[in-house]
Amino acid sequence: LDAHNVESQVLRSLAERDGRLLHRLRWRWEAAKTERLERQAIGMADAVCAVSDDDAASLERYGARRLVLVPNGVDTRALEHRLPPRARKLLYIGHFGYRPNVHAAEELVTEILPRVRDRVPDTTVQLVGREASQALRELVVPFVDVAGDVPDVIPFLRAAGVFVVPLRSGGGTRLKVLEAMAAGVPVVSTSFGIAGLSVRDGEHVLLAETPTTLAAAASRILEDEALARSLSLAARELVEERYDWSVVARPLVELHASLALDR
Repeated sequence: LDAHNVESQVLRSLAERDGRLLHRLRWRWEAAKTERLERQAIGMADAVCAVSDDDAASLERYGARRLVLVPNGVDTRALEHRLPPRARKLLYIGHFGYRPNVHAAEELVTEILPRVRDRVPDTTVQLVGREASQALRELVVPFVDVAGDVPDVIPFLRAAGVFVVPLRSGGGTRLKVLEAMAAGVPVVSTSFGIAGLSVRDGEHVLLAETPTTLAAAASRILEDEALARSLSLAARELVEERYDWSVVARPLVELHASLALDR
């Protein structure tokens, strides 16, 4: 069983964030149902692959007999690193049919961007991803662009000064964060947004938890070319060492070989 997320935990995180009582009750009910299904599936599997230590701990509690950690990865040979441009553009990429990404995008546009523009007046935001709702598109103003579904995100990464990840719910690990780091875009994130990734605050990314501190971190990068360069280089080095597919796929290949022998 390849568990990209622990879906019941994703639903619980939505319950914690939703301010509407009936919706919180609904998410908790959905989480309980989903956990029962996950426990059944895990009980049928010879082995379970998790993408993070936190997910692995949850899956073990759900009854996994054999757990293998297989983080998300990036093909660094295919994704060339470039130092970030001196562009005053904040970027967020996500599938907007997924509620945590909608929450993150809304916070970026309505709460973080105005604070950044107070300090760096000509800063803009670009949102890239499938299924952008009408409500999200209504956030568009002269300094906010919703690109929607695109054939390739790389040109958008190349044009961005900072990749901002104000995620507060969801699960698994963020492939978009690894791609941004590999491409050379400095990352500002909540601790939730980089959960499961072995990054260090101030070396590979800048971490912050509130709209005010996220905006301050993004502004620092936009204003400080040396900081942007340092984060870009250190993040790429980390991805090459720990998250290239040639590294992270090894445990999965070994697991398949082992299961074949067990048969």
